[in-house]
Amino acid sequence: MGDEKASETLKVLLGLTGSVASIKAVQLVSNLKSVRSPGLDASQRSWSTVEVRVVATERARHFFEEEELRREADEVHFDQDEWEWKDRGDPVLHIGSSLCLK
Repeated sequence: MGDEKASETLKVLLGLTGSVASIKAVQLVSNLKSVRSPGLDASQRSWSTVEVRVVATERARHFFEEEELRREADEVHFDQDEWEWKDRGDPVLHIGSSLCLK
């Protein structure tokens, strides 16, 4: 049972806005990806990997290099990605992103 819990993935959804704090996005994602679960007893949750998905506003793009962020994060989305659906029933980014955290 302890092994099952240790194999879980810690899922992080990072939101970036047009704040100067977004300049640290690549470093933050890199640090999050390297976090390892503390040695917890079998009754507590632990993880073996960290998955980081990023959603950034258009203004946030001024504070980081997109290619660097894409290399570090598991997924990167921007404002315009929210509007890629065409028909009713098509996948919607903000709904899919919330489901990824379960």
